[in-house]
Amino acid sequence: MTNRFAKLGFTALALVASPALVAQTSTTGSVNGVVADKGGAPVAGATILMVSGQISRTVVTDAEGRFSASLLNPGRWTCTVSKPGYTTTKQTVSVSINTNTLANFKMGKEGSATVEVVASATAVDTTSTTTGSNFSMDVIADVPKGRDIGDVAFMTPGVSFSGFNASDSLGLNISIAGASGAENSFSVDGLKTNDMRYGGQGVSMSQEFVDQIEVQTGGYKPEYSAMGGVFNVLTKSGTNTFAGSAWADMSPGSLSPALKKNAFYSESKPVDTYQIGALASGAFIKDKFFYAVGLNLLQTNTPSSPNLDGLSVGAIKTPTYQFFAKFNYYLNTDNQLTASYFGSQQTADQDNNAATPGDFVDGHGNMWSGNKTKDNSNNFSLIWDSALTTNFSMSVKLGQASRLNQVTPKSDTPEVIDYTYFYGPRTGFPGGAGYGQADEGIRWATGGYGTNEKETNLLRQGSIDFTWVLGNHSVKGGFSHMTSRYETHSHRSGAESVVWYTNMAANGELRISKRLYTNDSVANAEFQALYLQDTWQVTKNLNLFYGARAEHQTQKGNNGKPFMEFKFTDYIQPRIGFTWDIKGDATSKLSGSFAEYYEQIPQRMAIRTYGNEDYFRYNYYGSGYTGPVLMWNAAASTQPWTLVNGQTPVLAANYSLGWSHDPIADGVKLPKRIEYQLGYDQQVSTTTTLGIHGRYRKLTNPLEDSELVVNDGSGTPLDPNDDVGQAVIWNPRPGKVSFTNLAGQHVTVDVQGYPEAYNEYKAVDVSYTYKTANTLLFLGYTWSRNYGNYEGLISPSNGQADGNITASYDYQPYVGTGLLPVDHEHAFKAYGYHKFLVGQLDSLTLGFNFMAQSGTPISKQDNGDSTYGAGLGDPGGYGNATFVGGLMGNYGRTQTQTKLDVNMMYTHVLANKMKLSGFLQIYNLYNYRPALSVFEQAADVLGNMLPDGKWRSPTTYQAPRSFRFGVKLAF
Repeated sequence: MTNRFAKLGFTALALVASPALVAQTSTTGSVNGVVADKGGAPVAGATILMVSGQISRTVVTDAEGRFSASLLNPGRWTCTVSKPGYTTTKQTVSVSINTNTLANFKMGKEGSATVEVVASATAVDTTSTTTGSNFSMDVIADVPKGRDIGDVAFMTPGVSFSGFNASDSLGLNISIAGASGAENSFSVDGLKTNDMRYGGQGVSMSQEFVDQIEVQTGGYKPEYSAMGGVFNVLTKSGTNTFAGSAWADMSPGSLSPALKKNAFYSESKPVDTYQIGALASGAFIKDKFFYAVGLNLLQTNTPSSPNLDGLSVGAIKTPTYQFFAKFNYYLNTDNQLTASYFGSQQTADQDNNAATPGDFVDGHGNMWSGNKTKDNSNNFSLIWDSALTTNFSMSVKLGQASRLNQVTPKSDTPEVIDYTYFYGPRTGFPGGAGYGQADEGIRWATGGYGTNEKETNLLRQGSIDFTWVLGNHSVKGGFSHMTSRYETHSHRSGAESVVWYTNMAANGELRISKRLYTNDSVANAEFQALYLQDTWQVTKNLNLFYGARAEHQTQKGNNGKPFMEFKFTDYIQPRIGFTWDIKGDATSKLSGSFAEYYEQIPQRMAIRTYGNEDYFRYNYYGSGYTGPVLMWNAAASTQPWTLVNGQTPVLAANYSLGWSHDPIADGVKLPKRIEYQLGYDQQVSTTTTLGIHGRYRKLTNPLEDSELVVNDGSGTPLDPNDDVGQAVIWNPRPGKVSFTNLAGQHVTVDVQGYPEAYNEYKAVDVSYTYKTANTLLFLGYTWSRNYGNYEGLISPSNGQADGNITASYDYQPYVGTGLLPVDHEHAFKAYGYHKFLVGQLDSLTLGFNFMAQSGTPISKQDNGDSTYGAGLGDPGGYGNATFVGGLMGNYGRTQTQTKLDVNMMYTHVLANKMKLSGFLQIYNLYNYRPALSVFEQAADVLGNMLPDGKWRSPTTYQAPRSFRFGVKLAF
């Protein structure tokens, strides 16, 4: 590297007073330590030259032999210590984001040879209370873990599946420390990338583009806030050495074993996945201007797959192009500009079932399912990191994240999906001659795809963070501002859908519905945050952390006016903690913390409740209806019924009426999560660390919509079994609730039917890490308990993904208390690899990833009795909402889940240090297929018991054995 002894910046002139008090960010790390002679006396005035693949930086020890360097780009830094009269000592350390790395040195008297010090592979960061994992992607490259950045999160203790699938593109599949999938914070290269519509992971990215991933599970620094976890991603940067890679792999679905099915559920056929990509990095100007660029194509082919009813949708082809570019420019060694772009373009192309509408599987219906779905994201970030003086550093970030989702039917036929649901035998079915038992359960589909939708989300943000070191105090503060614009144009209309209920066989009643749904709305939100924290190094061994974060949040509806505002002064989050370096040598740490975190409200509530949503249903009933409702032709090959023209509906209902522009209770509060942590970490040797951490979390003041009063403006309390009321946004708890109704009247009602909403999470994590140059082994065990009467912002028990307006609290009978759906009492994780040298240069690497955990709690809903069945106990007619006896999770658990993934990679070294690797990965090696979820509804919406065996019947299974194999060229 040239210019190794170039003109020094501020950081070379003096030393930050305390080695523990150095600045790190979501994109940078720090290094500190002590230089001493062989007798342990501090060496003042020693020069430490720190060299990375990009630049060199120099610092000088103070009178106590201490040194530190902040805002360092992550990666390997070679530190060389020198002083006249002493031997030169050298050590290479690995810098990680948001982490301080310790590097101590011993210097002998002049005349000795240069000393090479081997850095610890499993060091303990004694300057932070944050728990979780920090993954270098180079280190875990040989561990099988999927392709997307989100897959890495599940390797961390305390992280589990949330109950929502990753395939739904909502990014809600990650549960951290007992929270729902909508309560995490995601960032890439310092840019917040949450999907602000639902609150989930908003960016999908190939792991090949990534340098490091940090998963925080608790004890957050004041610059972070999330009721769940914090997920930070740092992409790769260029260095002075030109380098790159190219890869190709495939996962053929045809190699997977037979599908699982039962009397009520059948798996879809496995998909075929192909991936090809390349990455290149280097320097435009050596030691100054660097680049890294990449492109990845992920192709997924989903085959046509009939369901139990004999119906099938068309095959789907989904190419996803992912782009990445990053540029680092050093104004000098103390000032760096970083610009990055990352984005993706995905188009899912679903075939029609046939060339003409009218041909369907087995002739049951004439629906065209063809459609195109776009899911695009474009993200930009710009960062200025600066060490302005010897004790003052600053980081400024600007960025924009945008997302487009669009669904367009291929057919010009009406944009509908209409099903005929037949419950039970057809005995007595009108005109049903020749229509036998073999047809039971068959659904009829007519019309077009059903949804025509376009949604956009634009997130703009800026922040400034500073660290100011004053003696043994380090003051860190910052301000951030973010705006989110969410726009939707969603339409769904339709012809009739026919429903036949078994308890109506005597009179042959049919229910026919016509549906119409539209929503053309814009919602805006603003978020600001201020934080200030002091880190006080009380003694060499003891650090105290105390400070606070304050947040301001404004939610605006379609009219552009705020419907909710939460101010700085009302939402101050205390952050208190300590670390005790017990031996004073950074090999052991006792730590504890207390914190409060507040919800960042997703915008689905704004777009639905305070937008232009309309949902009409026109109902036609056979019973008591004058004249024929249907003309029936059992011999018809496609659709045996037609609606009689000229008939008017018995009931025309606007289902959005009671849930639109809801009044907001006086004094409503933001949901809050309180957290206590206590932990101990011990470095047993330079290769081994142990850790144990306990955590308690409680969510209070959940925000939900509930029907509390009749919809007549009188303020009369609503009968809990009536469904004609007006919903109110509130913090559910018994007592008096005041609000201004839609008629402008201020009313107060005494609500006694609802309990105070909450959930609690208790956990103990135990971990073991062993690492050498060729071996990695991690073992982790978590005991946890997730209990309460509120599942979280979203509800996996009923699939409700619209945060704060789920069905769980719509009516009082729907509230249940007990073990929550994401509870796993025991969870064990293990992963690692070992590299075997073959000959002089080649290698064979074997890696694995193992998981074993308790199943999830099982509940019973709508069992048909007079208290919790339909009608009396199911006022909304939801059918899967009323917990029997008001209890959740009290009918045992799903099966224990275990899964072993393995990887075998052979690497051959070519000329010019190029490496060619071939690999084979097998996921779920033993093809163990436990049920991950079961059907929890015991009766239909009318209170009729469902067929024997349907309750507790599996609805999803663990994915079958699959294979992934490919090649990678590194240069």
